Amino acid sequence: MAKDRLRRLKREELLEMLLEQGRENERLQKEIETLKEQLAQRQLLTSEAGNLAEASLRISGVIEAAQAAADQYLENIRRVGRELEQKQEQELWERRDEAERETRERCREIARQIIEQCRTREEETIRRCEQMEQEARERCQETGTAGAGQSEE
Repeated sequence: MAKDRLRRLKREELLEMLLEQGRENERLQKEIETLKEQLAQRQLLTSEAGNLAEASLRISGVIEAAQAAADQYLENIRRVGRELEQKQEQELWERRDEAERETRERCREIARQIIEQCRTREEETIRRCEQMEQEARERCQETGTAGAGQSEE
């Protein structure tokens, strides 16, 4: 970066750049340490191996261990998948049961409302019939009385 560009940057921007450089430096130092350890292990393997056949046997052991770890990882993924499917299926059944319960409750409420409406209408009909019957009796009495009075005349 040009000096002029650096001079124009604010102090906060410069500090941020320094922090970022420090983080990158730490990351690279860790990577170097890891690589050094890996190199030391490889050098130890080759120095201990003594010959190519012995090193090959050791490497195949590493490969077998890696394969076993991969197999275990895949089995864990399958197990978690089965558990998730079972959980989802259980949740679906629970939702279905809840929906069924709610539907039954709504049906009971609707049935109660209909029965109440029927009772109200029945009572109203009975009351109207009794009223009409009473009116008919009164008319009959009036007509009977009026008719009886007319025939007497």
